[in-house]
Amino acid sequence: SAATGTAAGETTDALLKSFMLAGDTLASGWVSDLLLDELPAQRFGRALLAGTATPPVALPSRGAQVCNCFDVCEPDITAVLERSSGSGSLTLDTTAPAAPGLALGSGVGLAPSAGATSTEAQAGTGVVTVTGEAGALITVTLSDGTNTVTKTVTGNGATPVPVVLTA
Repeated sequence: SAATGTAAGETTDALLKSFMLAGDTLASGWVSDLLLDELPAQRFGRALLAGTATPPVALPSRGAQVCNCFDVCEPDITAVLERSSGSGSLTLDTTAPAAPGLALGSGVGLAPSAGATSTEAQAGTGVVTVTGEAGALITVTLSDGTNTVTKTVTGNGATPVPVVLTA
């Protein structure tokens, strides 16, 4: 069955809401794509009944996956941006940020000292330094098994940001 929806003069393509294949199921691959991806099916017309392994009309590319949680692809975002009002241009950044980094602060002793001294922890160079995407909030939790301290700092790209503890 196919369904269409309109609101206040807006037109939409027919979507395939259900489909049953019996006997020859060669079309299951591309028909499944129409159903699961909610792609417009109107242009397929009677060809939906042919049951061929190859779709009679090329299926549109889904594009780069941007968000797996909400099944959002780059063309979805582009379509929304094209419909949005406003001036200027928008650029979609599809480059993944660099992985955050963690290092001991300068002046913090290594084993066997079993951790930073109070002086080292409160030094301006930090008990540890972190790197992360500029503007990203980075939360660091330090624990000795009994006491826990959590600090949040703002990432500054490749420039290390000290995590300084206070007395």
